[in-house]
Amino acid sequence: MRRLLVLPSFVALFLAGGLVPASGTSVVPAPVALAPAASDALAPAAVAPAPVLIGTFQPDVSGGACAVWDAGCVRTALRPTAREGVWSLTLNLPAGDWRWRVAPDGDAVRSIVLGTRFDGPDGRLQVSAPQDVTFVFDTTRLAATSSTAEAFAWAWQQPGPCPPASPAPPPLDPAAALFDPDGDRIATAVVSLAPGACLRLVDGSGSHAIDVSTAGLAGQVVVAFDAPGWTATAYPAGLPAADGRLDPLGFGHDSRDLAYRSPQGASPAGAPVRLRFRTFHADATGVTLHVADDVTHRASDTPMALAASGVLCAEQPQDGLGTCDWWEATITPPDPTTLHYRFVVADGSARGYLADDALLDGGRGAATRIGVDTGWVITVQVPGLQPVPWFDGAVVYQVFPDRSGTATRPTTRTRMRFATPGPPTRRTVPSGVRGARGRTRPPRAASGSAATWPGSPGTWTTCRISASACSTSTRSSRLPPTTPTTPATTG
Repeated sequence: MRRLLVLPSFVALFLAGGLVPASGTSVVPAPVALAPAASDALAPAAVAPAPVLIGTFQPDVSGGACAVWDAGCVRTALRPTAREGVWSLTLNLPAGDWRWRVAPDGDAVRSIVLGTRFDGPDGRLQVSAPQDVTFVFDTTRLAATSSTAEAFAWAWQQPGPCPPASPAPPPLDPAAALFDPDGDRIATAVVSLAPGACLRLVDGSGSHAIDVSTAGLAGQVVVAFDAPGWTATAYPAGLPAADGRLDPLGFGHDSRDLAYRSPQGASPAGAPVRLRFRTFHADATGVTLHVADDVTHRASDTPMALAASGVLCAEQPQDGLGTCDWWEATITPPDPTTLHYRFVVADGSARGYLADDALLDGGRGAATRIGVDTGWVITVQVPGLQPVPWFDGAVVYQVFPDRSGTATRPTTRTRMRFATPGPPTRRTVPSGVRGARGRTRPPRAASGSAATWPGSPGTWTTCRISASACSTSTRSSRLPPTTPTTPATTG
């Protein structure tokens, strides 16, 4: 099943640390709590640290305590709102032309604001006079907005039908903010709508409000605000219907890409590992994360939550895939071990599978019709494990000792052949060139002559040369002379 959505909404790309907005159209999913792992060996993840608002105004709002783009500034750390995963902060900004971003994990290098990865443009604020500005950030969608943005609005619910004359709205509620992460001036959010309630969207200044038609709607509802047309719409949020057909071309996971796995590499015991999986939009009704533990020999199946729906497929550059859904789960291995994971995709009764491919290189993997036990690997190490001091910054060479000997019969091969050392044979190694075992081929002797050169350790080899190959050879047990023997001819 592959259905593309035509309703305008937000579009996002995934990034290390979360969703990163991009351009397009989409449906915003209802927020879904991550299901805990089925095994007590794979516990849910801990709460993430507070995101930090960073920008050129930080010295002004902190009294000089913080520098510009200071991701460690406590004064500009966002505060949680009544809605899980949504953080906000209101600052009184002086007049000026300001730039800003949000650092989700306290790292300014990985900060975001508009629909790109962390190399995207900054948000800009042009303030003509000192004013309060509210910044809001959604850690689930990794979407940021401010109350001065053109497409900013927040959802205001009232019991009963909307009165003809709208009363003055209450103060801005950041927990109900809509987001426009792709910059197309269409903001969206998921609200929990009470049956028969009046739903209005209020702008950032609180001076304008617009009624939203919600006839027949209740529960989880997607509300979209079109700023240029000053119009709004609402529609149900939820998973697609099953039709029993899956398109494996849309399956996506790459353990070496932070969009799919964070953190990468080995992880200390007790630390959360977030895994994501991609399908075509509305193609799957569920995805299960299957994890096997090499130490305990136990396996668990964790249902993945739908983290984003109808967003770009995170191909670089974006191709003709249309839009995709992204699924997410987090596991926290408590003890050092080695985990293997793969994905089971469902669409009604249909099943599809994605695991690492036959190369086991941790890359994009391969889709199969049956479950194949070639999962990606997570190495769980001892917490606090530190390398020895001299190892830091060292250059490491990994040497693979080989045994490359001569073959047991004459050959005219042009590539090295690995075999157990045997009697010397004529080889296509030019005179004076080092062979596979590090020996130097002696100069070519005339037919019928004898040549002597170093053989195996502690011996020398004398070989009588025939027209076609070395026909006979004898190994002496005597030690080699002090000076290497110069090949000589005999009559």
